[in-house]
Amino acid sequence: MSPPIGAREDRVPWVGLATTAVPITHGAQPRHGRPCAPLVRSPVTMPPRSLLVRTAPAVLVLALLQACRGASPPTTSPPTTSPPPAPPTTAASPTPITPTDADLDPAIVDQNLRALAAQGESLADHIGPEATQAIIADLDRHPAVYLDAFERLFVTSTPAVGYESWLLTAPLWRLRRYDEPRVRALAARVVLRYEELSRAPPDPADVDRASRIMDRVADMSLVRDGLDVPAGTGWQPVPMADLEACMTATPDGTPVIRVRRICSCGEPLSCQTTTDGTTLRLDVRFDPDAPARCTDCYPMSTSCSLPVLPPSTNVPVVADGTKVLGTWVTDARGWPTGQICKRAL
Repeated sequence: MSPPIGAREDRVPWVGLATTAVPITHGAQPRHGRPCAPLVRSPVTMPPRSLLVRTAPAVLVLALLQACRGASPPTTSPPTTSPPPAPPTTAASPTPITPTDADLDPAIVDQNLRALAAQGESLADHIGPEATQAIIADLDRHPAVYLDAFERLFVTSTPAVGYESWLLTAPLWRLRRYDEPRVRALAARVVLRYEELSRAPPDPADVDRASRIMDRVADMSLVRDGLDVPAGTGWQPVPMADLEACMTATPDGTPVIRVRRICSCGEPLSCQTTTDGTTLRLDVRFDPDAPARCTDCYPMSTSCSLPVLPPSTNVPVVADGTKVLGTWVTDARGWPTGQICKRAL
């Protein structure tokens, strides 16, 4: 006999007789008239005596009666099928919690901004691509926080020594996609800071400082003047005689067309480009109703995207409707060559 299902194994062990019932043709008859199988010893090893002494006599009597009744077929319960094991469950990954703007650590934001402004597009070469992507992702999630920090660190505070060495266009160019009007306004204030620094006496220990400031002014002016600015109602084309165009690049290295109205009084400019596959058309306009802010005119600039041009060929550049401003030669990528902007533009 086997212990009942669920019986504790620390109780007195169940010990039966090591016997088997076999058919007989003769022998003693039981009291109830059915043949009783004689008890035949089985080759099964008997339990140790130490266990048998713990067996109650009543158990032995029940075992003898069970052996005597062994002629009747035992009743067997249908086999129980255990339910299939449940498939392993994978613990659900916790949903990442994006901190709100108020939860950000200002010190970390400042650190990230300084890293971007110190290395620009080469930041990944210094801290690795994963760390760089983490900084950019944080900036993309919280642009308003980073704009506030940029203004506090680089616009409203007194410029420290080496201010012109920061690559401030790198974070601003990334942030312009979220709040272009504010980015352009901040860029205009940074340009004024550069112009203030350019009026300082030359430093004999840093002979390249003046040239470096001019480079920063040119780069930040591109951010300040906007890209692909749409024309407003009633804006008029800039006459071709008053227009210049050349090639430059955005802070992330994308080639763009830089256009300049030579004589203006601060009127806003717009620039759009189209192509029919052979000719590049520039549509540069200004707002004639904007208040004039000068007694003597000065240049104004803006930029527009470079459309796909045929590679390795001559491309006429048309402005003011049908007038050819010039002919540009493209390289194997379709980018114009030899028309690189001067810093003054």
